[in-house]
Amino acid sequence: MFLHTLDSRAVAHVVTTVSGALKEIGADVTIVCATRRENPKVPEGIEVVDLGAGDRPTSFVIPALARLLRQFGFDGLFAHSDGPARVAVLARTLARSKTKLVIVVHRHYSTAGLSHRWLRDRLVALLYPRADLVAGPSPGVVEDLEQQFPRLAGKTGVLPNPAPTHASPDRILQANHKWFDEADTKVLVSVGNVIRRKGYDVLLRALRVVSENDPTVRLLIIGRLDDPSYLDELRRYITEADLDGTVDMLGYVPDPLPYIARSNALVHAARSEAFGLVITEALAVGVPVISTDCPGGPSWILGDGEYGLIVPVDDVEAMSEAIIQVLESPELSSNLSTSGLQRARFFDQRHIAESYLRVIERT
Repeated sequence: MFLHTLDSRAVAHVVTTVSGALKEIGADVTIVCATRRENPKVPEGIEVVDLGAGDRPTSFVIPALARLLRQFGFDGLFAHSDGPARVAVLARTLARSKTKLVIVVHRHYSTAGLSHRWLRDRLVALLYPRADLVAGPSPGVVEDLEQQFPRLAGKTGVLPNPAPTHASPDRILQANHKWFDEADTKVLVSVGNVIRRKGYDVLLRALRVVSENDPTVRLLIIGRLDDPSYLDELRRYITEADLDGTVDMLGYVPDPLPYIARSNALVHAARSEAFGLVITEALAVGVPVISTDCPGGPSWILGDGEYGLIVPVDDVEAMSEAIIQVLESPELSSNLSTSGLQRARFFDQRHIAESYLRVIERT
């Protein structure tokens, strides 16, 4: 497994989780990173190789990765995200290695708002077809890549992200917030970095409508406060809309699953989402999900509405109506909980690890 930064963010979480599951089914796994930060949890028995890029670009480690490929002769190399993908192609060429290379894309390319897009387009078109396979976490990501880069057709596949296996009662009780202990309070939770792509501005406007209908509803927002100007915009709206006692922005939480498990519903208002890991987390603990039909993975995860409610992107009215529907209908909430638990089995960690192994065996 090769990634740029081994830390506590989403891509690293996927890499460490899949690595642990691969180890459990008998694979010998090494995590290779360009740099390491925050001392993230790594499953026992998995070696980590830090190539020492520090604050430098991933391209700095091309020679080091090439040496590693020559030295160990890995059966397969999974390069996660754009920088590592480009570096892995070049390093494998430099090493003249026969290691099978799978690029794993973690964003919906055409809607991700990438900088230097013209240069990225040329590099992807040139380098990605040299991999043995280019995978995305959802069919929507893969279809988008094939439309943007026709030479990838026939060389793509889907490798979903893994859902948690379970949430013990002790773990769930770690979500310590006063709202969970208030008998008449209904708690919504939304998880994701606080950036414009996540659609929190629309969610807050929908919450205002919901609060007018039911003043007992509360919203917990969990995620890194990565965009100061957007954060200021959200805070101004919270004050203007008189939602100060209705919204709590918790910032980064190492383990948001207990908060999801204790909530009445997970609400995902993203404008673009390659997968939607928090959606599978909610399904795995039986919590109803309301999500936008954004480009990427959410609608696929939710079976186009079979396992959760789907609303159009940026539609305040539809979002507020869906929230009210879930909160006011115990029958609907129970049905979504039951069907969600069934859907979560598809994203079982062992199942996903076996998919990774099959890719190497069949490529």
